[in-house]
Amino acid sequence: MALQEKNSILLIEKSNNLRTVLRDYFELLKYQVKECADISTATKALKKDFYDITILDVGDDIGEGINMMRAILKLDPNMPIIILSDNSDKLAKIETFKEGCEDFLTKPFSIEELSLRVNVILKRLFKLQSPLATKTREDIVVEFGQFTFNFSTAQLTCFNYSHTLTRKESDLLYLLVKNVNTIMPRETILREVWGEGRKDAGRSMDVYITKLRKYLNYQFFADKAKVGQLTKRKLTQMSKVQLVNIHGTGFMLKVEN
Repeated sequence: MALQEKNSILLIEKSNNLRTVLRDYFELLKYQVKECADISTATKALKKDFYDITILDVGDDIGEGINMMRAILKLDPNMPIIILSDNSDKLAKIETFKEGCEDFLTKPFSIEELSLRVNVILKRLFKLQSPLATKTREDIVVEFGQFTFNFSTAQLTCFNYSHTLTRKESDLLYLLVKNVNTIMPRETILREVWGEGRKDAGRSMDVYITKLRKYLNYQFFADKAKVGQLTKRKLTQMSKVQLVNIHGTGFMLKVEN
């Protein structure tokens, strides 16, 4: 079974109609799309999560568009940005490229062409697949603490409830489980899961570590399985599972009997 993760797009588009059309089109192509009507909503989204690429419609106002780009790049300096604009002025395009945009499309444009440009950019930035994505594995099932993890199906199970991880979450957890109770340096995790050449991967890794911490809390599964609030006594009787941050070094999946 080949592993593949949905890539995420931050879509900033004022027009409700065009925003809906773009969102639906990219979701059909299996992208995850966060749609925003303005830069304020977009920056809030960027503070909460990581996105692979931004599509930014600046209308006719290139100056305002550059200000929006600066706000995005301040939060994520390595974010690739594709500009959509009504302005076809050559000097305006040059200014946006000087400010750090990755590509520029003048309206009207072909949505298919836009999707191909997104695809090309992500391939070049090593974002379409992780090193593990080229590998195939038979069903790999491991147990730790109260958890059962099926790597091939990306299912993490506890208290008879299964949660489906994204491919990146699954790749990361698989690496940690293989090295349980062992400190994994940040550089090793980045190389094994994100690949070489990803300048922005450190922030992405921290986001995914936070997500895994949430899932590796027994109470998360207890709530989903409607087991109810676990008592302290029950918790002390269970194997402890912690995703520990080793300051200045890396992370360790710590499992205690």
